[in-house]
Amino acid sequence: MDFQAVITDEVELKPQDPQLPLISNGTLWSNQINTFWLFGGVSSGPANHDNTLWRFNSSLKEQKWTQLDKNSANLTGARPADGAGCNVPSHFKGYYLGGMAKYADSSVVEYFHSMTVFDMKTEKTSVIGVPHSVPIIGQNLVFLSAGKDGVLVALGGHTESNSVLERVSENFVGHE
Repeated sequence: MDFQAVITDEVELKPQDPQLPLISNGTLWSNQINTFWLFGGVSSGPANHDNTLWRFNSSLKEQKWTQLDKNSANLTGARPADGAGCNVPSHFKGYYLGGMAKYADSSVVEYFHSMTVFDMKTEKTSVIGVPHSVPIIGQNLVFLSAGKDGVLVALGGHTESNSVLERVSENFVGHE
């Protein structure tokens, strides 16, 4: 792929859905065909901490963002940020490990000792708990095509216990 051509192509910017959160530190999952999903992140707009999932389908005549129904997508809790996302289109899955939610109206920080698994075919999420020894803040998450189903590897980052963050001294591997 000629990335220079992609970067320099002019793109017509269209108005965004006003409900689409302006976020950072979330993740994008893609089926590498025509659709990607926006999950997690810190909102730079009005303080809305609800966990939301947005889809962008580039094959539609009217390309636009669509918010998925929170209940049908099986989303719970607050919107995580500062975790690690990983995309595995060959398995039609997206992953988000850990993260935290800071609430602007208080000093409360919620840490997520879990991995969100997104199924691109059904557009539903499930949540798997992870041990406190697994890094949940500022780590990287990669998928390796090793073994029968592949493995997810978390590198670096911080663990959390009683609201205290510690830099990890080892890396973690888990089977998909």
